Amino acid sequence: MLPLILASSLAGKLGLPKLSRRGKIALVALLLVVPGLCLVGLFSYLTSSVQVWGELKDLRLLEVREGELHLGALVEVGSNTPVSVVVGDVDVRLSWGGKELGRAELARGFMRLDPGASAEVELDVFIWDLEALGGLLSEGLRSGRARVEVEAEGTVRASVLSFRVHRSFCVEVPVPKLGELVSVRELCLGEGLEANATITFRNPYRVTFEIASLDIDLKHDGEGVGHAVLASPQPILVRPCYRADVPIHLAVEPGAVQLLASSLAEDWGLTSEVEGTICLLLSGNPLELHLSGLELRLGAEPTLVAEPMSIGIEGDLFSAEVIVNASLGPLRGSVLILSCQAEAHVDGESLGTISMAEQEIRLGEPCQVHVLLEPDPVGADLLVQRALEGESSTIEVGNASLSLLVMGEEVQVEVRRSFESVASFDVSYDVEVSQVLSLQPVRPGNVFIADVEIHVSVSSPITSPVVINEVSFDIYSPGGTYLGEGSVVEPVELPSGSGDFYVETSSRLELTRDGVEWLAQQLVDEGSIRLSLRDVLAEVVLGPLDIELHLNELSYVYEPGEVTFDVEDVILASISFNPPGVVFDIDVLIYNPLDFSVNLTYGPRGEPPLS
Repeated sequence: MLPLILASSLAGKLGLPKLSRRGKIALVALLLVVPGLCLVGLFSYLTSSVQVWGELKDLRLLEVREGELHLGALVEVGSNTPVSVVVGDVDVRLSWGGKELGRAELARGFMRLDPGASAEVELDVFIWDLEALGGLLSEGLRSGRARVEVEAEGTVRASVLSFRVHRSFCVEVPVPKLGELVSVRELCLGEGLEANATITFRNPYRVTFEIASLDIDLKHDGEGVGHAVLASPQPILVRPCYRADVPIHLAVEPGAVQLLASSLAEDWGLTSEVEGTICLLLSGNPLELHLSGLELRLGAEPTLVAEPMSIGIEGDLFSAEVIVNASLGPLRGSVLILSCQAEAHVDGESLGTISMAEQEIRLGEPCQVHVLLEPDPVGADLLVQRALEGESSTIEVGNASLSLLVMGEEVQVEVRRSFESVASFDVSYDVEVSQVLSLQPVRPGNVFIADVEIHVSVSSPITSPVVINEVSFDIYSPGGTYLGEGSVVEPVELPSGSGDFYVETSSRLELTRDGVEWLAQQLVDEGSIRLSLRDVLAEVVLGPLDIELHLNELSYVYEPGEVTFDVEDVILASISFNPPGVVFDIDVLIYNPLDFSVNLTYGPRGEPPLS
């Protein structure tokens, strides 16, 4: 009765005519239904305006049954819903390019979407059209991303209301580009227009598959350069989230070697357009990928390590036998150098021009080559200085012109870019004065000529004669007192730059007055002298080069023996008493072990000189 009483009261307040019992019941029904209809209409409007999107985060293969793939997918789903909703009883249809791929369902039966937040949802995905799946993956390999069209229907619940909702949206499937999955580990050049390669394939998914076949055409700048096929009679197994090496056989088109060599010289690499098919096996079920418009990059940055084994001099040229290890990225195999000429620099200074005649090298392997260098004195001097100091040098090679025979085809290559080569030299040396043969003073008396024997021990790749043209040094006593300066009078020639040599030469010692007194006192007191030669600077002549070389401290040791005085006879000459005195005549034998005469200029009381 309460609704009827309320209806009568409301009708009276609204100024409505008096209602019958049936009219009152109708008014009550209207009062109850209209708010509900408004709420339903509002919720229907909200659900119809809500947008949904998704992105694949993870994918794994669960099983394959009768050609149908059962996948487990983790999808991030987002929406602009203004209220929290629970979605269940979901039926999802998946398609790509107008073809139905399969279907999906919620692994847990329902999902919750909150305002302003996304949710990770686990799906069971069933794929039955493998041809469409291959097309989807092919699109992803080109662009790095593919879009799966989703038709989803489910029950949406919010508060006490629930509705059956249908939505269409796209899910982004991230697929790495071909260049991110494939890298060339090794490319071996053959005798003719054939090559064998090993490529490394990275599997980004938790799906095991096999590469059953591969049939690809390669183009460079739109021009066909080769054809590649799988070089294994058995499928190649690729494990989940793992890398696998795939052998490839490559047939190169006639005339393509010149095009490829020019690209290598210009870009330090090759970029090829890839077209063809790859057939994968998923638990024995074939999945074909059709590749078109894809690019594959082969990096081939040159590296060169050189170690001279022997260096000779031919006129103004250096002729060297060098062990080199030349690499162009993953390229391997034989290359015949018909001719080569290049510019070389060291530390920004011109080293000279390098040239090579016909000889074979193998990329990526140590091999011996014959090289001629027309040196630039400044850079060559710097290089030799580094070698004598036991340091390796980084040589910059560029502006090269090469004539090559590669895979049976003659090619001409101009390399305008520069690359670095590390050159190491096994050089060591030791110089010492083994003995002083004689020491002679010359006028004005502070100058001495010393004939010495020098021991030179050298280990280096130089096979030609080496001339030590000039040597200068400062002279010190063992205690560090400066005595004068000296030089080597005559050039010293060594038959080669490697071996043990004993060479006799003359040196000129110019002493200070204090230096002469010190030397004389040492000869009288000790019968020997030891001189320390410091700041030794030698000018070494090596073919067309004059090289300044700083040597370590040297020592002169001269040991003639002591000057001795032997009394042979004493005779009483006279006795005087006024003043008292006794005079004796004493015969003294003085032994002079020196190589020169010594004058005793006066006695303690002014006696006449002795000589």
